[in-house]
Amino acid sequence: MAEADVNSVLQTVASAITPNEKDELKIEEAKKIIFNRLAHISSDFVPELEGSVAKGTWLAQSPELDVFLLFPKSVSRNYMENRIIEVAKTVLRKWQISYAEHPYVKGKVLGVSVDLVPCYRVSSPSEMQSAVDRTPFHTRFINEHLTAEQKQDVRLLKAFFKGIGVYGAEIKVRGFSGYASEVLIYRFGNLAKLLREASQWRGKVNLGWDGEPEALGLPDPVDEKRNVTASVSLKSLSTFIAAAGFFLRFPSETFFWSKGFVGQDLNGILVLKTGKPNGVEDVLWGEIWKASSAIQKYMGTLGFEIWDSSAFADEQNVFFFYLLQSHERPPSTLVLGPPVHMSDNALNFIKKWINDSSVLRGPWIHDGRWALVRSFGGSSESLLREGLDRDLGSLGLGEFEAEFKNGYEIRVGKRTLSLSRKKSYRQALAWFSSSRPGWLSAL
Repeated sequence: MAEADVNSVLQTVASAITPNEKDELKIEEAKKIIFNRLAHISSDFVPELEGSVAKGTWLAQSPELDVFLLFPKSVSRNYMENRIIEVAKTVLRKWQISYAEHPYVKGKVLGVSVDLVPCYRVSSPSEMQSAVDRTPFHTRFINEHLTAEQKQDVRLLKAFFKGIGVYGAEIKVRGFSGYASEVLIYRFGNLAKLLREASQWRGKVNLGWDGEPEALGLPDPVDEKRNVTASVSLKSLSTFIAAAGFFLRFPSETFFWSKGFVGQDLNGILVLKTGKPNGVEDVLWGEIWKASSAIQKYMGTLGFEIWDSSAFADEQNVFFFYLLQSHERPPSTLVLGPPVHMSDNALNFIKKWINDSSVLRGPWIHDGRWALVRSFGGSSESLLREGLDRDLGSLGLGEFEAEFKNGYEIRVGKRTLSLSRKKSYRQALAWFSSSRPGWLSAL
């Protein structure tokens, strides 16, 4: 496609995601209300606006005010954490506590999402006492180094990441943060060059970070020891590489407004539902992925090949998604034992199986080693249930061991729909069971 086609698509998307005068006025009014309320109670901290609104890189569809309360380094964390709750009671009518490295408060003013985040006021990132102390330096750097045109490219890049499903640094997503989007545009100069370069990346990519990244290494310009894209998984990076290349060849708004995946097929799907442990969201999702991997490994020992996996969580439950080659094991299977020259191991193998009622043939010598055929069979649903009841304590499920003890449900195929009537669950299941990314429809 011609470059003009790419620019035409980007202009159309930009007009949809760029805040208009009404959006700006609403944000300014909410900001004014918050800072007026803070002015009366800020004797022990300095309030500063950080984040995408402060940097002019926010999307019209997702305005959010990140208000940081900068405390002196002399105050304790405990004091700072208690103080943020006192502040919330004064500034916000309705609010809730969330957790990152330490507690912060979420609420709304005039319908605009507001985060109140405590941090320490430091003179450089080298003095920081918590990870969020770095944020004010990010805001200053982006405002000092990005032009208005580059900030518009940041908006487009964020929308692109959202459209292909890789926006968000949280462990649940393992994608690109808003700040990573800004640093990428700073690093490459503009969106067009970034997309061209990214479409040529192969495997793991290191853009100058002093370390070995899990997928993508990009040094933080205000703290070069930090990898801005440490959260990005190889799957998210690969998705970006693929989508960047296809967008340049087949420019379409579909890449920005994709509805997810298409072509749902539940036939090979197994869903395991259990309770949701209490805890900080990012920590919880670390436990979810750990348990998901352990269950997948265990299902492999039961004789089931897993082609893909994912997970979803609502307020009360966690759902583990698996795509199986087959829900039924073959009626019989070949079991290979030790080589014939390993006589002690061979004797143990023979003693274990020679009187086992499941053995259909053997043991016999097959290509220099002992072998036998045993009956196999059984369904994924029944065998996983039996296995969880029998081996739960040895699977390494972490926080989820207690949840499985309290109860779980297993469904396969179309019966997975009966595990929850919630729209969010049905949508997550549809995404997982779909055959291809929705943005491929642009090809």
